[in-house]
Amino acid sequence: MKTSILQKTILKLLKTGHARNIHTLADRVHPADMAATLEVLDPESIKLLFDQISDNKIVARIIATIKDKETASKTFGVLKRERICEILNLINPDDSADLVGFLPSKDASAILKLLKKETSIVLNGLLKYAPNTAGGIMNTKYIILDKKDAVIDAVRELKANGHTGPYINIYIKNQKQELCGIIPVSNLFSYPSDTPLSKIMDDNPVLVKVNLHQSKVINIFNRYGIIETAVVDKDKKMLGIITSDDIATRTEKEASKDVQEISGSLSVKNPLKARFLMATISFILISISSYVILNNLRFLNTQLIELLCVFPLLIILPALLAFQSSSSTSRDFDIGLLETSSFFSIIKLEFKIGLAMGLFFSAMLGTVLFLYFGNTIKDHAVIVVCFFVNIVASCIFGGIIPFIFRKKNHSYIAVSAPVIISISAIISASIYLALSIYLLSIDIIPNSWKIF
Repeated sequence: MKTSILQKTILKLLKTGHARNIHTLADRVHPADMAATLEVLDPESIKLLFDQISDNKIVARIIATIKDKETASKTFGVLKRERICEILNLINPDDSADLVGFLPSKDASAILKLLKKETSIVLNGLLKYAPNTAGGIMNTKYIILDKKDAVIDAVRELKANGHTGPYINIYIKNQKQELCGIIPVSNLFSYPSDTPLSKIMDDNPVLVKVNLHQSKVINIFNRYGIIETAVVDKDKKMLGIITSDDIATRTEKEASKDVQEISGSLSVKNPLKARFLMATISFILISISSYVILNNLRFLNTQLIELLCVFPLLIILPALLAFQSSSSTSRDFDIGLLETSSFFSIIKLEFKIGLAMGLFFSAMLGTVLFLYFGNTIKDHAVIVVCFFVNIVASCIFGGIIPFIFRKKNHSYIAVSAPVIISISAIISASIYLALSIYLLSIDIIPNSWKIF
């Protein structure tokens, strides 16, 4: 709800000529909430928004929280390159590398040339690592001291650099420049200032290799319960750090990626295209079961065989589409893409998706029936109409259910597979029976189907 209200407030300020108040608003609102509004604003509104925020530090805090390629590209597309460079110089290197990595290579190269030399070197160093490796997600802001240094040296270093970010650990290296120990910052103040760091360090720290896949890095964090770890090369020389917030972001992305792709979440570019793949696979698999039924019921009336063999499609496929729809809506709630006020927008979207899928799969089914059972158009029409209505209704049903229960609680029980699929199957069967009774009453449905 916060994102929705903030979006409306910003649009109202821009429209009514009170855009100067946006600077004050941006300074008071959490950067992540401001970044969330960028996802739904058009490029022109984003340009007007940032034109009103003169303090690049505020803009940097907002842009640093952008996590998706589309929003980053849209935002950088309306800002001047000189300002982008100023902003990137204020952002942590790992976040800057992620943002630059979202851009086309031509634009990224142009921006890197305009950055400060030291910033450009750091970003180029980070960008050479694959984004799904430890090197691709590490941060280069850390404090490393010699083994021979004392507590007072560590405290002095913290005072000099503490303003640049929260430091959790002090890292220790030996004469060969190898990482050999780690000291939590909180432990420093328990010892006299002249205590050698080698006396109080943990000489068996958890380390990760720079080319280690991020999924294995996540496993290491979970296994050892750490909140920060060092990234090293093959010679154990320190290159950067990975913190728990980096891991949390990657874990969320990993957990969401497959669900979003399969369920056709709003976070993917084309929800309809994403859903079609799984729906088509389901259609083919269920059709195989229909074929098995067909081959074992040849002793029955042709019309009865036709109805029985397509009955799994009439019931099961719409139920699966309903679950796909509810999974998409529930997931979009969880990742902040939807608010309860988006109810009618989702109904409209699900209706369009249901309409497209209904026309496509009904046409496929009707064609197969015509080719296999021959020219009994009346029989095929009844099945195709029921199938089409069931698909549209199931998509809308799946999209609505999460809204109903989201208002009451955040439980997933109401939108779990057993509940959604079972209820949808009941709805599909009811729609079929209601349509059949109506078509029978106007003498369209064949008499041999009266049993159903």
